[in-house]
Amino acid sequence: MTDQGAYAGGPEAAPVPEGVAEAAGRARLGAHVAAYGGRQDPSGMGCMTILAILLGVVALVLLVAGMAGGALVLAVLAGLSLLGRSWERAGSRRNASLRLDLYRDGCVVSSDGRLSVVRYDATSVWQNNVRHTGAFGHTDYEYTLLDVDGAKVVLRGRSDRTVTRGVLEGFDAWGKAIQLAVTDAQLPRAVAAVQAGERLDFGHLWMSAERIGSQKESLSWQEIQAVEVVNGYLKIQVTGRWRTLSNRSVAVVPNLFVFLTLADRLLRTARR
Repeated sequence: MTDQGAYAGGPEAAPVPEGVAEAAGRARLGAHVAAYGGRQDPSGMGCMTILAILLGVVALVLLVAGMAGGALVLAVLAGLSLLGRSWERAGSRRNASLRLDLYRDGCVVSSDGRLSVVRYDATSVWQNNVRHTGAFGHTDYEYTLLDVDGAKVVLRGRSDRTVTRGVLEGFDAWGKAIQLAVTDAQLPRAVAAVQAGERLDFGHLWMSAERIGSQKESLSWQEIQAVEVVNGYLKIQVTGRWRTLSNRSVAVVPNLFVFLTLADRLLRTARR
């Protein structure tokens, strides 16, 4: 297992820890694909420190000029900037033990000496993306998976460069890779089940070869023109109009990618 992929700890490949390799071997996860580390504090003084220095200098100038009120405000802001820098450094220290190793058939999550092993063919994935708007807008990404023991494992990413506890580097790569791998592993079984006449449940949503529904209502595939996720909710297009199948966010739908891919297949079959 020598392919380390995009490990965030540095440009050179980082060796797979022995415990991780052993855990992956016991779970028969196959070949190693990539590794990602916890987000670390950037080198140098950092933007927050530079901002604190600039605010401090301006505050001193205002104080000398007899503008004590303005100087006090800037001094407070400088102090808050230094606190923010300290917060980043603390998050970086906590993330030092955080690591995600992707394998062909699953992944291993390392945190504070604990290993969690996930198999793509047996897990459930919940994806929750939260966008924050404003001057410092960013998006938080959260993926919750079930490991081989049935315990929940949470993986986090963040679109900006802020260092917070539990955030992994490379979320845009590992998030997509996990969702696609779970879909590839579980879709054939789901297709076979609906073809055999079974109804598949995805949390509060369900589908069969004939219908798709929620706890609120159901529709036949022949009635539907499209199935999409719009602003975090599942929308069904019927006779040119979009309807909400459920008032609950898709963040609570397990294996959403499997659900949407299977829905697309059943919809195309109904059109034929």
